[in-house]
Amino acid sequence: MKNRKIISIFSFIFSVLSLIVGILILPSVTDFGLVVLQYIIAALILSYVFIILLYKAIKRTEVIQILAIIEMVLDIVIAITLILNFKLNFIVFNELFYVIMLVLFIHAFFSIISGFYINRKVKSGYPIYLLLIDVCLIIFTTIGFLKPILDNNALIIITSCICFLCCILGTTYGLIILKNRKNKELVN
Repeated sequence: MKNRKIISIFSFIFSVLSLIVGILILPSVTDFGLVVLQYIIAALILSYVFIILLYKAIKRTEVIQILAIIEMVLDIVIAITLILNFKLNFIVFNELFYVIMLVLFIHAFFSIISGFYINRKVKSGYPIYLLLIDVCLIIFTTIGFLKPILDNNALIIITSCICFLCCILGTTYGLIILKNRKNKELVN
């Protein structure tokens, strides 16, 4: 019973924090949104690197391991550049949509090279649907480099909407846990 109460408290704290972040990053409220969005994108890139690519670099062998390490290094450089952007005033990443497109392009490029190597060495082969997804990602990112679909304000508003959605989901989850807890106490 104490665990359910603790989980609901953390759920409400998460809801309040996501609501605060969602309001603070709106462009009409403060100019803080671009900084927060850069840190969010950098955190997502680093989590991708340390959850997925690190696993791939440790578990795989030979060429796939080397490709995963190269992709890790490139993504870490991009994330560090994003983190230091406002402190050092780099001109490299003015539009954050380009950063997202660059990371997706790097992933698709290295995935296609890995798939080519897998098809050459392993009898089971590389699934065709993954190849099609990677080719579509390369086409999409190339189009995204030529003409950006979203600007920084649109990305900030999308992130703010995601924060509001997390607030609603966290509050609902916390209320459901508390309701189930009270129902179990009434039964006992």
